Amino acid sequence: MTLRLRISPCPNDTFMFDALLNGRIDTGGLHFDVEYRDIEALNRGVQAGDADVSKISCAVLPAVADRYALLDSGATVVVIEHDLDLIRNADFMIDMGPGGGNDGGRIVVSGTPEEVRRCKQSVTGHYI
Repeated sequence: MTLRLRISPCPNDTFMFDALLNGRIDTGGLHFDVEYRDIEALNRGVQAGDADVSKISCAVLPAVADRYALLDSGATVVVIEHDLDLIRNADFMIDMGPGGGNDGGRIVVSGTPEEVRRCKQSVTGHYI
């Protein structure tokens, strides 16, 4: 079976799906037709029914909840997010940085939002 997987080309997404897409996880015979799109195109694609599995903005979920669902795997939901209200309400965070692109990719701080807020090196902590 082939699933249509739609993710963004941002380093967070490519890192999260790397093992799955490069054969380091047994998928039990599942295959993936992968397309990389920006978040607006991902949101539109899900609303049009163009994906089996996709990254979307949290704001789009109510509009597609009758056709898509967050998967309950009995584990952790990982959210790559920039919405400050959502970040402030997380149970645990891993703040990557300190910047974007070549200036990022390192863990600056991990912990509760309050712990991240207190970290002087965290750009995210400054805003939450």
